[in-house]
Amino acid sequence: MKKEPILVIASMEDVELDYLKKKLENIKIEKNEMCTFYEGTMHGKDVVLCFSNVGTINAAGSITLSIKKYAPRVIINEGVAGGIGEEIHVGDIAIGTEVIHINSLESAKRERGEGTNLDDYEITTFIYGEDNRLICPKSNKDLLELTKKVAKEVEEKTYFGAIGSGDIWNKETDRLLHLNKKYNIICEEMESISIYKIAELYHIPVIAIKVISDNAILKEEYDRKVGIKSQLFTERLIKEIK
Repeated sequence: MKKEPILVIASMEDVELDYLKKKLENIKIEKNEMCTFYEGTMHGKDVVLCFSNVGTINAAGSITLSIKKYAPRVIINEGVAGGIGEEIHVGDIAIGTEVIHINSLESAKRERGEGTNLDDYEITTFIYGEDNRLICPKSNKDLLELTKKVAKEVEEKTYFGAIGSGDIWNKETDRLLHLNKKYNIICEEMESISIYKIAELYHIPVIAIKVISDNAILKEEYDRKVGIKSQLFTERLIKEIK
């Protein structure tokens, strides 16, 4: 395959990639110890699908290997995510304007016997040689504009906001509401922070397209079948990329 394809990376093969795999023409499969690549063409464009497996470490390793091997011109992180907020429902599309590392936490100082309180934890970015502060990698502006165009053409409700990312499955309603209200996080998952940070290092445009698979705040249970919706949106976006 020629260098600089469109790269789509997802963490669950059956839920998040099955439809897109069927849309690939001239498909070639390559598997290594970290991930699986599906090379081919889609709508006349070179496309690589990367199945990364779940979690920040798997995502970091897989996206690094993808960049080294293919030098993609665009990275799309596609898949399902848990909804955070009282307005976003299962089946809705969430587009990441930025990604917040929800596992990167600094606690308040407490002495022995004073207990712990997660409400006192602040999300921050740890920076060697500098003061810690919250830095959130952003989605590419041109890709965001293209997603807005696609959003107007599809029937699904589409929301734009921050994606919370980290190896944690939050099930406490008050914690979820806190993340939504304080940080404008509209969904959470486990891979985007690694993908965005490494894409940023290599100066590659990146965007995340997620479909809401569950929402604990609204007591909407996990539905794996909605994964087709983020794939359909991603296919439409691939058509729009020049």
